[in-house]
Amino acid sequence: MKKTIFMFAAMLVAFLTVAAQESTETNAVKDYSRWSLALKGGVNQFRIQRDPQAILVNPDKTGRMTSFIDRSSWQGALQIEYTATPYYGIGLEAGYYDYARYQFNGHTIDGVLNSSFNLSNLVSPLRRGFWSKTALYANIGAGVGFYSYKDDDPNVKKENNDYSPVFTGGFNFDINFTPVLALILEGQYRAYTYDNLGGKQGADGSQGAYNNDAWLVNIGLRFKFGANNNVHTRNALVKDYFSDLYQVAPNDEGLRQRVDALEQGLNNLDGDLKNLEPKVSKNTNDIDQLKRDLQRLNGTISDMNKPSAVTASFDNIHFHFNKSTIANDNPLDKPTSFDVLDNIASILKENAVGNKITITGHTDAIGTDAYNQALSLDRATTVKNYLVSKGIPASNISVIGMGEKQPIATNSTADGRAKNRRVQFEISK
Repeated sequence: MKKTIFMFAAMLVAFLTVAAQESTETNAVKDYSRWSLALKGGVNQFRIQRDPQAILVNPDKTGRMTSFIDRSSWQGALQIEYTATPYYGIGLEAGYYDYARYQFNGHTIDGVLNSSFNLSNLVSPLRRGFWSKTALYANIGAGVGFYSYKDDDPNVKKENNDYSPVFTGGFNFDINFTPVLALILEGQYRAYTYDNLGGKQGADGSQGAYNNDAWLVNIGLRFKFGANNNVHTRNALVKDYFSDLYQVAPNDEGLRQRVDALEQGLNNLDGDLKNLEPKVSKNTNDIDQLKRDLQRLNGTISDMNKPSAVTASFDNIHFHFNKSTIANDNPLDKPTSFDVLDNIASILKENAVGNKITITGHTDAIGTDAYNQALSLDRATTVKNYLVSKGIPASNISVIGMGEKQPIATNSTADGRAKNRRVQFEISK
């Protein structure tokens, strides 16, 4: 009896010491409840048997093969836990575990100090959707089990009653009905270190235990103290808890709104990327077309033995709306207007043996004919001035404004109008 009291007292002191240390280390966190009480019970299968042949055949039932129910017994347990953070908790559990075997009956009363780890907060820190009402925990523990047998069992000696270290591991799944109450579903493995848990050699001379462990399943309820008035740590969101812990403006409503907006933006990011895919594809096609135009311009200028002139149109050269100034704001890494003009200037300089260049500006059909005529001429002049700045002789360049007179696409759509707003180059000897 003294051993029993000493062992439980030592476990309780260790548990309270760790809990107090956790409380001191997290005293910056306020208004969080941490204590909870769990009541649970279920069935077990202790793998202990004094006669190995009885594992398969029950001699008391005319040789019938034994079933799982024949080998199962019941248990009940009480657990109190201190949840230090949304990731981690430590608890003390006491339970009664019965095992009614074929040749003897016994039970063990176990006290275990265990730790729980919230796996749900690792998988889903924001606890949205399915995880908002559920939580999966991994548990490990160690303690001592005090086992004994019925006095009238002829197969077990009374001195077989003893105690054994026990180690536990398992998982439990919590389903929250309310902030205060949760349903517990648990699976657990228990290992005892003493083989005589299954009884030492009996009065009939039979062999001792062949194993000393157990599997069990439990169902129960967890009561979270203080969860009506404060947020319980088992229910807390990781981002809220650690925001308070490190004092990152927990009461700053503006900051909270920005964080919520950022989260919403991250949730929509995947959809936004999908929407951008067609635009990226279109820009890729535009770049390929530009390369073909430049190659055609370069190759044809290099072979000027033919008497005919060569022409190339570029709708990649953009201007500010309703102005003749060159725009340089192309999105998604598409070549800018200046990139296009620099490539054209390079080609012209490499093949500048008496070549005459005519630059013709074109517009879409928005606006009057006279206005578009003047605008197209001004834009052609702007391109000429840029090429001159890159070393092309001004005397070799002439400009024409055609306005909206020579469309290459329909003016009834935005894409068509964009193609009509172009600059055309004609090179001849």
